[in-house]
Amino acid sequence: QAHARVGSWLFNYHAATPGTECFDNTTTILDDANEFQPDAQLVVKAEYGGQGVKLGQYVEGAPDLAVEVAATSASNDLYEKFEVYEHA
Repeated sequence: QAHARVGSWLFNYHAATPGTECFDNTTTILDDANEFQPDAQLVVKAEYGGQGVKLGQYVEGAPDLAVEVAATSASNDLYEKFEVYEHA
């Protein structure tokens, strides 16, 4: 349920906020060494003040918000992934 709620929340935010895109389980290339697939993410387009990620088959660059539902993957999500997201 948590994953569905997060997706619904981000979709509703996106629908009400021009210049945003939301994604569910989309491969995200943060840099040359790090590629993850967050459970959900929100991107603010560059022309609306976002970080200027490239949107295509993948998200390339750091999303403005990455959400990991860590019910079964907390050990990975809270340490390795968190540090990489924070750095990006």
